Amino acid sequence: MTGPLQGIRVIRIGIFIVAPFVAPMLVEFLADMMKIAPHDGGSP
Repeated sequence: MTGPLQGIRVIRIGIFIVAPFVAPMLVEFLADMMKIAPHDGGSP
């Protein structure tokens, strides 16, 4: 299975409005997603 973003690694560091909306869309196109969250509780 191939996709337009296969082999691309995306680092998600945003936690407000756009990041939670865009991240699943990038994963659908087979991008590797890595989420960076604060150590003291994660995403709000």
